[in-house]
Amino acid sequence: VREALARRLPDYMVPARVLAVGELPLGDNGKIDRRALPALARRSDSRAPVPAEGELERSILDVWRELLGRDNFGVTDNFFDIGGHSLAAIKVVARLRERLGRELPTTLLFDAQTVRALAA
Repeated sequence: VREALARRLPDYMVPARVLAVGELPLGDNGKIDRRALPALARRSDSRAPVPAEGELERSILDVWRELLGRDNFGVTDNFFDIGGHSLAAIKVVARLRERLGRELPTTLLFDAQTVRALAA
């Protein structure tokens, strides 16, 4: 499903996780009961997060951790797969501008979606 969507959608719109269910739970009004859907695990595999190499990667990773409010990801994890969204991406770029003292395009995280790609 992710591969098919990736051929048609920009990367940031492809869901990080997909879970097949036999049928959608419906409420009394016939609408999907979202609370009755099974929960998805945050990390779908057992890979250990890849640690930062160098000061720039550490700085970027710190900003992500601050703004996402979590720290169980590494420099090769995709920003949008670990819970980032468009508003958070804009906040990340603004914070990086402050910390690094460099002008950065607002669309930066849509083009380079990992800490390692941003550092490069």
